[in-house]
Amino acid sequence: MRQYISNELFNIAESIKGTRNYMDMLNYRSPADQIVGFNLDQAISLEMRSKGWPKGIIQPLVKAAQQEAGGPQVLKAALGLKNSIHAGDKVFITCIAAQTPWVPNSESDGPAGGAASCIKAGGLYRWNR
Repeated sequence: MRQYISNELFNIAESIKGTRNYMDMLNYRSPADQIVGFNLDQAISLEMRSKGWPKGIIQPLVKAAQQEAGGPQVLKAALGLKNSIHAGDKVFITCIAAQTPWVPNSESDGPAGGAASCIKAGGLYRWNR
C-alpha cells in the first residue's frame, strides 16, 4: 500500500496508526482526495487568536476529529453530502458570524462560503426568485 500514497499522506497516516479508523482512512478515497482533504482541513482550521486568547487549541481538536472520522473532515462531509443529496432535494447550509461584546469583530465569510459550497456541489444551488 505504501507505493500508492505520497510521503506527506503516509506520514500523516503513520502518526495516527493504531486508531480504529487507520485502514479506513487509507482506503477512504484516492490519495489525491486525501491530500486535498487534509490541506482543506488545515486551511479552515488556522488558529488566529487575538492577544490574550489561549493558543494551541484548534490543531489537537482537528487531529482528534480526523482520527474519529477516519480521515479529513472536509472529505467526509463532502462525500456525505454527495451521497445523501439528490436532484430536487431541499438543503440548508447554515452559517454563523458571532457578534458578541467580547468578540466585536468576528468573521463574516460564512454566508459567502455557504453559497460557494452549494454552487460547487455540482450545480445544486439555484437562486430562488
